[in-house]
Amino acid sequence: MENQINTLIFDLSEVFISGLLGFEKPLAQVLGCAESDIESSFGGELLQRLFWGQIDEDAYLMAVRARGGWNTPIAPIKEVIRANFHTVYPGVEALFERLRQTGRYYTVLLSDHAVEWVDYIYGVHSILQRFDEVIFSYHIQHTKRMPETFPLVLARIGRRPEECFFVDDSARNVANAAAAGIAGRQFISAPLLERDLLDLGLL
Repeated sequence: MENQINTLIFDLSEVFISGLLGFEKPLAQVLGCAESDIESSFGGELLQRLFWGQIDEDAYLMAVRARGGWNTPIAPIKEVIRANFHTVYPGVEALFERLRQTGRYYTVLLSDHAVEWVDYIYGVHSILQRFDEVIFSYHIQHTKRMPETFPLVLARIGRRPEECFFVDDSARNVANAAAAGIAGRQFISAPLLERDLLDLGLL
């Protein structure tokens, strides 16, 4: 494997920084609802349409608010979501820099995200600017939960499956990549990822 891998594909949320994971508690306080109500109202088809760029953030949040029966203005909801993006997973950025400095890899960020959220993240974190290529779900109208996404990404970056290694916090996404012939690991923590990369001869 180490003789073929020349491209590293990383997820963003729950690998480098927090995405929506963990925003349930502060958002439930803002909305005055149970934490269990958050996932059912904020996920599903609405979130997919947001990630595909078919609706903007305001339209998404207004639809979510209507679905949950809440009267809260959308401004404080936006604040909670953006505050979550400031959380950094320890050690991952340093590990990424070590990989970059080897000079062996073309680096790709592949993330399911919303246009407005990405615009905000660019202003907070410099890590996005250090990838050779950045692909968000709204660029390709696909999310990683769709198996056909990975052949599409391979065609976009001009790589063969055996040349790529994929890191994502979602076991389902890693399985979808594997179905396309892309080796990978589910992200748990930076130390565990470092160990796996060393064992595979990638670091």
